[in-house]
Amino acid sequence: MDQVRGLVWGGAVNVQINAKQSLLLNEVTYKESMVNIRIPRDTYLVLYLPAIVNGLRNSLKIDDGTNDGGTYWFEFEGVPLFWNYPFGVLYLSLI
Repeated sequence: MDQVRGLVWGGAVNVQINAKQSLLLNEVTYKESMVNIRIPRDTYLVLYLPAIVNGLRNSLKIDDGTNDGGTYWFEFEGVPLFWNYPFGVLYLSLI
């Protein structure tokens, strides 16, 4: 059982994140509005916020570099995701 637990929690999940359309420049294509990352199951989604924002930086309408992360949030099918749960727990609650 410990081996299975190690494989599950030692693994990672491929994630595709799309920015809300109203935050994007008009000429941005659907493909340019997404970021693909691999998130370890035992870490927190919010820790990847800088990488996500950096991946979308050229597509966003407003990016003054002053946002400290306090106004970002993640949601799935209209339901906000808990920032204080490890990503593996979030992922299992969504499937």
